[in-house]
Amino acid sequence: MLRLATWKICQPLTVAPSSPSSVVSDLFVWRNTTSFKTYFELTSIPSLFNRISTSEQYVTISIFNAYGVKVSDVKLSIDSCRRQTLDLSRILPKGLDSHGTFAVFHSHTPSPVRSLNSFVAERGYVGYSYNSSALLSYVHGNLDAIARSADTSLQMLGGNSLRRRSYMLQHLLKPPYNYEIFVVMFCP
Repeated sequence: MLRLATWKICQPLTVAPSSPSSVVSDLFVWRNTTSFKTYFELTSIPSLFNRISTSEQYVTISIFNAYGVKVSDVKLSIDSCRRQTLDLSRILPKGLDSHGTFAVFHSHTPSPVRSLNSFVAERGYVGYSYNSSALLSYVHGNLDAIARSADTSLQMLGGNSLRRRSYMLQHLLKPPYNYEIFVVMFCP
């Protein structure tokens, strides 16, 4: 127990956003080449807490280039309580490299979530198709990476640690296969 405490105390993996009105997203990798296409499974998270909402449901998708620099924001209306598959190639600006990241920020935080001093966090599923295959390979977001406040400013949520940590890859990399590894970054 003591060993676990020294591992966790003052060693945050992520930090809470500085603004209580912030919405949170993972940073998802997009690919857009002749071989790869990216899709996102979009659901209105606020509508899951308040099914009878009179407010418009929308998300702002912030798109970052391969160097982590924001290149655009796209505001999209979404249906309440319905999953929609978003084709990223339809909203990516022309002239970008073959890959980058994006974040999905919901329009607001529902009152039940705010009352718990918590945040809406988008950690959805990104699907990739290879050579126009009908089958997608999915990746799930799992880290509060970036927050967007009401004034549209962005805040990275990665924590700093005094201890050295190891990351254990959950897949054995072995020849003769080719692997591509993406490191997600953001440049304010």
